[in-house]
Amino acid sequence: MTSAVKKVLFMNRPNAYSMPGGDTIVMNRLQEQLLNKGIKVDFSSNYNEDVSSYDVVHIFNLTLQDLTDAFAKNAIKNNVPFVVTSLQEDFPLYKNKAEVLVKIFWQYINTGQSKEYFDRALELLKTVPPSPTFTAPYALLNADLIFPCSLTEEKFIKSIYKESRTSVIHFGSKIININVSKDHFCNKFGVEDFVLVVARLEMRKNQLMLLKALEDDDIPIVFADGGFTYSPGYKTLCEQYKRKGKTIFTGRLDDELLISAFKAAKVHCLPSWYELPGLVTIEAARYGCAVVASSWGAISDYLKDKCYYCEPDNYKSIRSAILNAYERGIPQGLKEKAESFTWEKFAENTISKYEEIITKRKQNNKTFKIIDFPDIYNFVENVTKLVEENKSREAYEYYQKYRKFYSNQNDLEKFDILMQTFAQRLGF
Repeated sequence: MTSAVKKVLFMNRPNAYSMPGGDTIVMNRLQEQLLNKGIKVDFSSNYNEDVSSYDVVHIFNLTLQDLTDAFAKNAIKNNVPFVVTSLQEDFPLYKNKAEVLVKIFWQYINTGQSKEYFDRALELLKTVPPSPTFTAPYALLNADLIFPCSLTEEKFIKSIYKESRTSVIHFGSKIININVSKDHFCNKFGVEDFVLVVARLEMRKNQLMLLKALEDDDIPIVFADGGFTYSPGYKTLCEQYKRKGKTIFTGRLDDELLISAFKAAKVHCLPSWYELPGLVTIEAARYGCAVVASSWGAISDYLKDKCYYCEPDNYKSIRSAILNAYERGIPQGLKEKAESFTWEKFAENTISKYEEIITKRKQNNKTFKIIDFPDIYNFVENVTKLVEENKSREAYEYYQKYRKFYSNQNDLEKFDILMQTFAQRLGF
């Protein structure tokens, strides 16, 4: 059967290739598969791009608020179906806590690493309010389909806007098959039976909490940090951290050394504040590592009970998970579970959804219905107007529906207080 999809435009941030991230990996892997199936793929970061010749516009990353919304509006203007690979992190869950924790570590490291200070300061995390939700509301409301990478991500997206049209498509994994032994890495760096962390040194990856977790243990920690960071201050704190065991920062590794490191590691640990899902954890499992990962994010939808989980805000939880993995080893079936997630499946499911939305557009035979999203001033005005019209419940429901989309809390602080008082008075 001939596919209805011939030509797809990927749209993402301008530096997606010069400063690659997880979104770049997903784009590259999907593009490889689409090209293999004879589908032409182009890329643009121009929100005024003429997209009229494409069957589908595929946008990446809902959290790039203004840019993603601009891409969405452009697709709608040209009456071209558009989908979004969401990559929607739960910022309210972790962002403010992560920022406070970095400040705690700065004080801790620069004042001699007093354990009493750290445990007292860590209690502050319990009082940190959630951050705003950073998302692209226009795209969220109007996308033909949104592609979360897991049920966990889909649940969070639905908590922002329950009417969003979503379809979970699991990411794949890919490893390089090179015949190299674990000794290659061990001999070069003089280390064995270590905890490996393959990730850039940055706040979200939470390496400082891992260092704290194993502060008094002899277990070596190897950070395969890629040799660059967008957070030089965070990198410096990691390098200054004093602990009993050996800590190694490898810089950039070639493929042979990296694969050898995976084979030599006793455990791979990614204690991130949030991952969607943390592709390196799946890859580590495929290379034969026991894996420890944060329970905050999507990895549990992939590896289920084959992974050792930790709480990223609790260094004792991280230590316990690492020691369990270190002592018990690789759960039976981990490698097979990780291998079940392939980029081929990811692409097949994506193409199927492309075809589905193209068919729906043709069947409707009309311009896609647009859901307008009010700017912050119209939002306040619309709520106020409903209250003045004595439509109290409608006013509060409208407020609840759209309030979470406005990330600047200060602009609405007084209005929020008024609405909370209003709701209490009316018993909502």
